[in-house]
Amino acid sequence: MPLIYSVNYAKCSVGIWQIEEAEDYFLKDLHLYEEEKKELESLSYRKRIQWLSSRHLLHLLTNEEKRLVTSKDNFGKPYLLDSNLHVSLSHSENLVAAIISEFPTGIDVQVKVDKLYRIRNRFLSEKEINEMIDKDDLEQLHIYWGAKECMFKAYGKGKVDFKKHLYIVSVGDHKMITAKFNKPDFEMKYLLKYEIVADFVLVYIIEEHPH
Repeated sequence: MPLIYSVNYAKCSVGIWQIEEAEDYFLKDLHLYEEEKKELESLSYRKRIQWLSSRHLLHLLTNEEKRLVTSKDNFGKPYLLDSNLHVSLSHSENLVAAIISEFPTGIDVQVKVDKLYRIRNRFLSEKEINEMIDKDDLEQLHIYWGAKECMFKAYGKGKVDFKKHLYIVSVGDHKMITAKFNKPDFEMKYLLKYEIVADFVLVYIIEEHPH
């Protein structure tokens, strides 16, 4: 079973699935609803296998006997039908990451790519860049990017300026990140966790603290 990462906190559970299986592996156990089958049929093979593995992973994380259906709201944010739990999903190459939480949350998994060197000025403020220990540290760029992606997903309503509305306060000990979301209609402080595993970086929210 390629569940390569799994951890539980007081208010959330996190997992990463490394996709090695064919579609049939997931289809035999998921028991899809008709609406899900229609959605699946419209996807390319790569998207199909990501879709299937993410639903399989979410089912494992809920630890429920019956699978909870994952739907999307008008902004494209995933949620579980008939549940008060919040979810977030992320994909990168053959990796699928998921988090289930008691509060709006976000997760990001990203295989390391040099592209972040070129676009860092698009998502980091000048202050954040100046505060970085090593401005050319690719792993640190992925940590910052992942943290902002997580906050963007937790907000879930789009129209977010990564440089203006999202700020990384600190990347400290125990692989923890402190960050802020400041927008006229929404303010929140977050505690996030990051992991650097082989060739990818994982970031996810573990606590929220309203201003």
